[in-house]
Amino acid sequence: KTIVDMPKVCQILDNGWDIRLFKNALGSYTATATRGLHKKKKVITDDFTPEQALTRLTYKVYGEII
Repeated sequence: KTIVDMPKVCQILDNGWDIRLFKNALGSYTATATRGLHKKKKVITDDFTPEQALTRLTYKVYGEII
């Protein structure tokens, strides 16, 4: 089970990342983060709840695996 760390999610929003969250065709949630000129840097992940997907995405942006 993925932890939920919404304060850390706020950090990527405060640091200029654009976040997109949607329910995918498999029924889980996909989160993407883009940043930079012309949105060249993109990170993507998915999980079972929106909160878990956002947390996993945030940790991935910072180079951490959960």
